[in-house]
Amino acid sequence: MMKRFLHVVLTWILLLTAQGFTRAGIICPNGIIPWDELLDQYESICLQCLDLRSRQDAGQPISTRQLQGLLHELEQLREQLREATDKMPAAARYRFEAIRRMYASGKRLDTHPPKIDFKLVPVNTVALRAPYIPFSPDRRPTPTPPPVIQPGWVLSASAIVLPEPAWGLRISRLGRRWGGYAAFHSNFSCRQTVYDALSDGFSENTRIWTSGASATDCVFITTGPSLRLSKQWALSAGLGYGQRKLCWEDSEGNWMRITDASPSGLCTELGVTFLWRKISFSTSWISLPFSYHALSLSAGYCF
Repeated sequence: MMKRFLHVVLTWILLLTAQGFTRAGIICPNGIIPWDELLDQYESICLQCLDLRSRQDAGQPISTRQLQGLLHELEQLREQLREATDKMPAAARYRFEAIRRMYASGKRLDTHPPKIDFKLVPVNTVALRAPYIPFSPDRRPTPTPPPVIQPGWVLSASAIVLPEPAWGLRISRLGRRWGGYAAFHSNFSCRQTVYDALSDGFSENTRIWTSGASATDCVFITTGPSLRLSKQWALSAGLGYGQRKLCWEDSEGNWMRITDASPSGLCTELGVTFLWRKISFSTSWISLPFSYHALSLSAGYCF
């Protein structure tokens, strides 16, 4: 019965002390909070409780004077914590939790919980300091290396989506900084025309009557350099040859080429590429200067 009573008393002592610390602040005559002194007292009470518990478990007698002295120290500490007005700083709470875990384990540690080297904190000042860790060259933070940009080849299936559909192939070499590409697009149509006409319906001052049927032939071949902006992004610009031919059918079933809507010659291409893991997505703008423009999309695999 006496052992159970003593165990309850020791537990009650530590609970009251911890409750005072959770309020975490006092007012002192000089306007500062002596956290080191308070934690020293708290650690001393915990160690005395552990000693009493170990003597109790060993069957040794415990004098009433020792218990009264422990209660007196507890009352003094609670008096200091009674006027709590500010929050416990992070450094002090770290040491407080270490001491409390030591008591909860029921074992005296070989080394005492470390004291935290922090300045006394003025009242109404928030202290957010990290726990003190002794400096060691082995604990220096390792700088994060920049992402490694690996060169590689990209083979893509490509399609012109506007204004007329066409299909093609694109192959790119992406270096760590500079690379290159080559692209081919066509609708794979090669319609034979008998004569030329204008879009106003005249051919050599002769009015042409059409059946209403029309068709287009196109082919674009471009190549140029590419610039790697980052691990995932790249730009490309190229020159090449392009041709777009618009054909109409006349009322007699013959096909004519509409010359003012059938440009050919030098073409340009500007594109941007996005890499996601091993997948490549590209979009580019193809132009026959001042006459025809097309938008292409590509998707491919990096290897």
